[in-house]
Amino acid sequence: ETVTVQPNPILDNSSISDIINESCPGASDGSFLATATSGTSPYDYSIDGGSTTNNSGSFTGLAPGVYTVQVTSDFYGCVSLPVNVTITSPNSPPTVSCPGNQAANSSAGMCSAIVIYSTSSTGVPAPDITYSFSGATTGSGTGNGSGSAFNVGTTTVTVTATNSCGTDNCSFDVVVTDTENPVITCPANIGICNPDRKSTRLNS
Repeated sequence: ETVTVQPNPILDNSSISDIINESCPGASDGSFLATATSGTSPYDYSIDGGSTTNNSGSFTGLAPGVYTVQVTSDFYGCVSLPVNVTITSPNSPPTVSCPGNQAANSSAGMCSAIVIYSTSSTGVPAPDITYSFSGATTGSGTGNGSGSAFNVGTTTVTVTATNSCGTDNCSFDVVVTDTENPVITCPANIGICNPDRKSTRLNS
């Protein structure tokens, strides 16, 4: 009688490919692919000790954590050594912080003022920042709008941070006051002639 010893399937770090980490916190969309060598296919792959298996070696819908993948059985019932695969969640939704309300006086001879302020944001990947103005000044654009000319009155500034994990925004008011007294410029004295040839002087 001849006894043939079948080789065990082999899983090691080189057997793991296509690792995709969770896209955003709570998404549970991580995945990886395990591909055994040696042994005899088909292979039963498992990440829960054999409670559930698949023949593809593809595991999807994974939350962050360490997963122990193993061939729990090949054609002959042979098993592999386990391999640990780590799924992380490197990204984070954005946050943005605005300053308090800003006050400024209008520039000399102008009905507006240049106002400079700072905002801060966090998030991975780094969020895109946009702004919008409403009220005395209107407009929108990229960045936080600092250094813009704000009309006399109250302008509400809304700053928005956006990345692949979501959106956040904050708002504050910019109040520009016109403190410059009005100036009236009068013309020079004007002399005219009336019908009876008497000179009349009009004083401004």
